[in-house]
Amino acid sequence: MKHFLLFVLILGMSVFANAQMYNAVCTGAGESVLLKSSDISVVAEKSRSQQIAGWPKAFSKDEYYMNARGLCLADLDGNGTDEIIFGADTAIYAYKGDGTCLWRTDLQGVAYYPPSCADIDNDGNLEILMYTRAPAGTSTSYFYIFDKNGNIREGFPKSYASTQIIIGSPVIADFDGDRQMEIIVAKFGSSQSKLYVYEPDGSVRSGFPKNVTGRFAVTPSVGYDSKSGQMIDSVIVLNTTAAIYAFDLNGNVLDGFPVQDDNVKFSYQSPLICHTAEKTVIVGASHGNSSIFYSLETNGQFSDGWPVPTAGNAWTYTAPTVGGLGETFDFYMFTQRESEVAIHAMHPDGSYISGFPVPRADLDEGGSEGVTTYMYSTDLSKIYIFGTSISGDTNGEGYVHIFEADSDLTDFHETAESPLRVQGLSFMSAVNLGDVNGNGKLDLVVQSYDQMGEGADSIHVSVFETDYDYNPDYMFGTYKGRNDRCGFVAPFGLDLSVDDVFSDEISIFPNPARDMISVEINVASDLQIVDLSGKTMFSYIGCSEKCDIDVSGLKPGVYFCRIRNNDKVQTVKFVKL
Repeated sequence: MKHFLLFVLILGMSVFANAQMYNAVCTGAGESVLLKSSDISVVAEKSRSQQIAGWPKAFSKDEYYMNARGLCLADLDGNGTDEIIFGADTAIYAYKGDGTCLWRTDLQGVAYYPPSCADIDNDGNLEILMYTRAPAGTSTSYFYIFDKNGNIREGFPKSYASTQIIIGSPVIADFDGDRQMEIIVAKFGSSQSKLYVYEPDGSVRSGFPKNVTGRFAVTPSVGYDSKSGQMIDSVIVLNTTAAIYAFDLNGNVLDGFPVQDDNVKFSYQSPLICHTAEKTVIVGASHGNSSIFYSLETNGQFSDGWPVPTAGNAWTYTAPTVGGLGETFDFYMFTQRESEVAIHAMHPDGSYISGFPVPRADLDEGGSEGVTTYMYSTDLSKIYIFGTSISGDTNGEGYVHIFEADSDLTDFHETAESPLRVQGLSFMSAVNLGDVNGNGKLDLVVQSYDQMGEGADSIHVSVFETDYDYNPDYMFGTYKGRNDRCGFVAPFGLDLSVDDVFSDEISIFPNPARDMISVEINVASDLQIVDLSGKTMFSYIGCSEKCDIDVSGLKPGVYFCRIRNNDKVQTVKFVKL
């Protein structure tokens, strides 16, 4: 069965080096035009797989910095179809799937990691968040928030000195259930970095920033589930070259952290917070003299069977991918480039899944330090896995790999249509998954670039369509899984939604409270008072009708009343004055 409605067009002619390049930009009216860029010199268009009409497009690129980790697909106009949002050089763009440019906004600094996207102020409209890094020879980086039309939010951008360069994506989460999203920002320093948490108005959250030792160059993670809209694990994870740090939502370091090893560097690998019905672990990779893949418990101890050494003890900057359909994960997946192994896939106990690791020799072109994305088939019997390559051919074309397997990763193989070809390298990027033309079929959107650190060149955006039915509810579709970049992942079979069985039967008053709260409930239940870090402050067994609770000893702040009846749980927030 053909999986891709694609055909390879073979040009029976030599390619021309240094051909003239054209750069797609938007006019003020949002119209797509072509402007000649005489300072961009690249190879001519060559044989490639056919793409959706209107693509690919090329954009100017910074002399030194390529785009890393991919881009962002989000439905900005609410019509059920994804728009394509990305940075290139000193501008951010939003395009429709037919190649029409919605808007372009100029940036101070260079776009590097992908934008993040969420409704941060609960007004029904998405916002786009993005960092820029200082161009070579300059000293200032910037943090932007845009509305869905590309307008810069009042009070932004925020600027940072060269000692506080931002290398990552913004992380967006609702810490306290008020539907106003907090924004986690980590800033690079040569020997000391900083972890900030901002409120939507740009003010810094109490308890932050936090100083951490070592060089940060990674996107933090937080235990927020955007599907259910709740904080599942009250933990923020940040990696540096020196250590793995874990904080609660008030900025306190968790017991057992930081985790460090003089022979291991944890920066550049964005970790994932992986939650099951039984426990939560932090999954990631490292580089250094003793490079490892790891699963780490929230007490700072490695999980049983971990860490697992990388192949040949070779360095990796891989960002992990995890997945599963039940209440536990079926696989943890890592890629690697500086060895003879391209793809690792393990069970949660650290043992290899049958058929793994996959040697580089089994692929047309080697491993990757991009992000592996995937989607389950609509009947959940198959999984389709997508990754980029570290390599390009002598003509300057890169590779996009497509794999298929049973849902438990057995019968893992590359499809007959793979690899797809894109102009330029896809190294460090990702295959972003969505539906950009609204026909219900999965689309693959890939950024690539012609060269890195070798003078001005071009970024390319390619858009391929598949004949896979689009399955957004069972998809790990972008860098860190979702556009909020939280890095929180649970098996698709695990229900994390708030159970509202008690919703009409619970009341807490007064709220806010100074000394006492009364909890009224019609179903006999166990009750806990927990703080933002998840720490239990009080426990009550068999609360029914009305329970009066003395909260005078609690510090002022936000707390949660967690009520459990058998396997049903309801969490209600209250404020201690």
